Amino acid sequence: RNDYIVLFGDDVRLLDCGWPQKIEECFRNISTNTGLPLGAACVAMNDLSFPGFPTFPVIHRWHLNQFGTLLPKQFVNQGGDP
Repeated sequence: RNDYIVLFGDDVRLLDCGWPQKIEECFRNISTNTGLPLGAACVAMNDLSFPGFPTFPVIHRWHLNQFGTLLPKQFVNQGGDP
């Protein structure tokens, strides 16, 4: 269904072919453990260059449906490029 938006840079290489399933599992776990609607969170991929830092956030379709935009107008950056 294309429920996820991932903010990647143009130099990113994905080394885990199972990443979509892991991301989906993270969103399900957050929803189950907190009672929040599925997608009412932001998860991030593991960046080997910056362990523990959420370099590549993943946003669920819920966010766009709820807020009507990916990034607020106050977010000044290179189009959200991390």
